[in-house]
Amino acid sequence: MSKAPSSSSVRVLPELSDDPIRVQNEELRAFLENAVVPMHWAARDGTILWANQAELDMVGYSPSEYIGHHIGEFHADREVIADILGRLGSGEELRGAPSRLKCKDGSLRDVRLYSNVFRRNGEFIHTRCFTIDATAEKVAAETRTMMAAIVENSDDAIVTKNLNGIITSWNSAAERMFGYKAEEIIGKSITTIIPTELLADETLIIGKIVRGERLQHFETVRVTKTGERLNISLTVSPLRDATGKIIGATKIARDVTELKRAEQALRRAEKLAATGQLAATIAHEINNPMQSLTNLLSLLSLRSSLDDTARQLCMQADDQLRRMAHITRQMLSFYRETATPVPLKITEVLEEVLEILLPKMNSNHIRVERRYKISETVYAFPVEMRQLFVNLLDNSIAAVGDTGRISVRVESAREHRAPGRRGVRIVIADNGCGIPAHVRSHIYEAFTTTKAERGTGLGLWVAKGIVVQHGGHIQVRSSTDPLHHGTVFSIFLPTETAQASLGISA
Repeated sequence: MSKAPSSSSVRVLPELSDDPIRVQNEELRAFLENAVVPMHWAARDGTILWANQAELDMVGYSPSEYIGHHIGEFHADREVIADILGRLGSGEELRGAPSRLKCKDGSLRDVRLYSNVFRRNGEFIHTRCFTIDATAEKVAAETRTMMAAIVENSDDAIVTKNLNGIITSWNSAAERMFGYKAEEIIGKSITTIIPTELLADETLIIGKIVRGERLQHFETVRVTKTGERLNISLTVSPLRDATGKIIGATKIARDVTELKRAEQALRRAEKLAATGQLAATIAHEINNPMQSLTNLLSLLSLRSSLDDTARQLCMQADDQLRRMAHITRQMLSFYRETATPVPLKITEVLEEVLEILLPKMNSNHIRVERRYKISETVYAFPVEMRQLFVNLLDNSIAAVGDTGRISVRVESAREHRAPGRRGVRIVIADNGCGIPAHVRSHIYEAFTTTKAERGTGLGLWVAKGIVVQHGGHIQVRSSTDPLHHGTVFSIFLPTETAQASLGISA
């Protein structure tokens, strides 16, 4: 319902009679008085000559408190209103000039002014000003700015796309996470970062979005510009236009790769703890029968009827039983031999291990090439050294299958990381099937295996532990290329500083 003109308003329009033209003018005046758009007139010096009810309601003043006062009293920024009056006085029109009005209740109201000057015979009579409330507009702009800052500074990748899957926005976190700059990826399909085997996910997501559904904490995999695969947690929400129509989707992606690795490490630790308990039981149950076997072998070796060959076999069997006893104590635990390390010739240890594995290699027609350039001594635990080489050579035997080739090389070396550190380099290479790239970065982790059910996944984990305990390091190179395949393990064991690294006093 229209409001009646305020009786207390100061009138600058002339009083009208019943003359038809003047009646029409009176109707126009009533229209202006009751218009929903705030309006006022001001003299050249800024004195308010007239204001309609919408203007008075907007600022909260009565006609007597507003009309007849200088416009500057109601503007928060005096320099702004001075500039506005100057521009109007020079004949300029205002088209949405921003300003802030002081309301009676003490609040400030953002407005935009549209104004021009009414002149008669070139003389400035008054301004004609429309005051548009811009509070909602400013709040919306500030909200947009704030939201844009939140999106841009978020640690999570925030991406929008249309219903065809075309990327329409891409924040800084998305650039860091996936490696694509915004200008590279906007306008391209979201499938650019989706692995081929997971493209069906996108159909599922779009289907939910079209139905107005939200997808929360959906764990999946995405691919970076360099081809790296990331585990991510995805939240997808419908994107609507001003009318509420769904026009696309907003995706928030959080990289949970490290979290997944931590979870896997925890599961491995739990497996190791459980295996340790089992190992303690096994050691307790097996030690007694192995001790009996050792005693029986000892008695057998004393028999005078044994020839030298049989006696030698008894000694080898006794040596293997001792090794089994050590492995039983060490199995799936962090047991470390307490005996003092002794000087060892690496080539001699390798020959012992190769002799033990020789029947297995012969049955598979595997050829072994030896290249021993030196025969230096290192301080080491003999049983652990044998276990190290057995694990590596046994892996090579499994990898090459039938009629393969294994190469064993020993040479003097200096450590790459510390060139002044002297030692021995042992290289064990094979022409087997190779280790897949996705397994290679995890091969020294417990329970990682390429042998499916045939492997425990502990051999290389134990091997690296032995090398590190001896102050050395182990490296691997491998290829699964059909023409050039195989694996090379390179072990460096120090000689000069081995005693110090093993806690031996000189």
